[in-house]
Amino acid sequence: MTRQLCAILAADVVGYSRLMGQDESGTLDALRRLRAELFEPSAAAHRGKVVKRMGDGWLVSFPSTMDAVVCALNLQDRLASDPVIKLRIGVHIGDVVFEQEDIFGDGVNVAARLEEYCEPGCVALSDAAYGSLGGALAPSFEDAGHQQFKNIRRGIRVWMRAAPEPQVTATTTRPDKRPALALLPVVTTDERADVRELAHALTSDIMTCLNSVDWLNAQTRLTPQPDAFVLAANLRTRGERMRLEVTLAAPDGTIIWTEKTDGHLNDAFEWQDDTAQATAIGAMDLVLDRERRRLNGMSITDMTAEDCLIASMMDFALLDEQSMTRNLNYLAAAIEKRPDFQVGYAYAIANFIACTSMRLEHALAPHHEAFPRWVAAAKALPDPTPMLTVSLGFYDYRFDGNTASLLRAIEDGLRRAPFSVVVVCYCGFGYIWMGEPEPALDCFRQSERLMRFNPMAMPMLGGTSIANIELGNYDAAIACCLRGLETSDDYIALHSSLVSAYGHKGDKEGAARHLARLLEINPAESIMARREGSRYADTPANRHFEDGLRKGGLREVYQPD
Repeated sequence: MTRQLCAILAADVVGYSRLMGQDESGTLDALRRLRAELFEPSAAAHRGKVVKRMGDGWLVSFPSTMDAVVCALNLQDRLASDPVIKLRIGVHIGDVVFEQEDIFGDGVNVAARLEEYCEPGCVALSDAAYGSLGGALAPSFEDAGHQQFKNIRRGIRVWMRAAPEPQVTATTTRPDKRPALALLPVVTTDERADVRELAHALTSDIMTCLNSVDWLNAQTRLTPQPDAFVLAANLRTRGERMRLEVTLAAPDGTIIWTEKTDGHLNDAFEWQDDTAQATAIGAMDLVLDRERRRLNGMSITDMTAEDCLIASMMDFALLDEQSMTRNLNYLAAAIEKRPDFQVGYAYAIANFIACTSMRLEHALAPHHEAFPRWVAAAKALPDPTPMLTVSLGFYDYRFDGNTASLLRAIEDGLRRAPFSVVVVCYCGFGYIWMGEPEPALDCFRQSERLMRFNPMAMPMLGGTSIANIELGNYDAAIACCLRGLETSDDYIALHSSLVSAYGHKGDKEGAARHLARLLEINPAESIMARREGSRYADTPANRHFEDGLRKGGLREVYQPD
């Protein structure tokens, strides 16, 4: 018998007896899929250990509250569109007693009562669990007040995250036209618990990486999916040695990629992270190459709105003027082809504002007249997605100076979509504009954890560097910028951040080198132009960044010859 402090997640299938009475075979099949494809892989990926399985529920222990809550939110988000299975989930941190295959104690009792209190699809936290959160996850929960639970002597303050909306695909009301990839759960013949948990964790981590890109429709499947790429992996072991054997098949069944990655159980966690990322990126590279070849052979006239959206995302990664010009052109075409296309408006508005901040006039010029129409049409659409809400908040701030509207949009976006790389990254920039680097850095860290392979990589690095400079972390900012420059030398935020960071450090040579490149990209750049271009608030944090630019040699105002 051992006693320890840990986070406990209690989960229960809603209406299990009713579902079994209506369709026993179908319900059992759905539960098997839930267990194999989602629940246990997600728990393992977040360092959770399933300590008790009931017919319709689980108790899972986690080393930290953050791991437990991220797992809970991921589970509910992934199940939002499931027509059969709904979960209630409660999370508490407290003392528990482990005895053989069972678990007891205050932590278990409170978590179980929180789960019972939940509505279907919700996540309920105790105040102790909520107090461990911060940054991008805290806005997801609302105060549900003090509650008195059966057999719990003290009242418990409860924080609730409502059931998420069904996941919106790139097509909203039409069939999903994105390239499809089916991930089969990683299999192993090794009966050791730690190896089987590793296989579950690899499945979840690969899936998280695949889901970080909007142009791909990736799903975990027990069986291959028609008309989809199929990614399969086998985890083989011999003693402490491991080998992951991966295959990727094209929709016609042709094997187009095989890979073998060796590791050792003593380094399982680091190996898991690196291998999952390499596997997902390898598969996405091949799928993306095929999709690029298909779209490169089409004129924009022949593309569907969904094709235009995918093409725009492919052009977003470098953030130079040429790629952003193509990006906005594709998004304008997507909106024209589908006037109700929420995701098209969301990206078009956000990226137009981003181009305004970067002073990319060549990209902006064809769309100045259309932009107000995009905003008006987007505001008229019912039930805006989190990304559209954030984009419209950006508009209200950038053109009307409405800080309250931007803050409401950020809080709404983080509450409804805390695992969307794009939403979280854009919310980080919203905080930067308002001069709040600490929540901005929380957002960029959350985005980096989620992202791994996403067009938002460059903006995330730029925003992270700005937030670090505003907090005085100059070396961290420089390292972040240099990572970005390995991909693109044209992103203005990286060079301006390097000028500021080197300026604060007194490195005149480093500042001069990147100032020269900054002015080569944008000869009209100045401190005033930067401030006005993004409406940076007059706060100590933003003034600190500007002081670094001055020390690095950037002029106050541009004066043409």
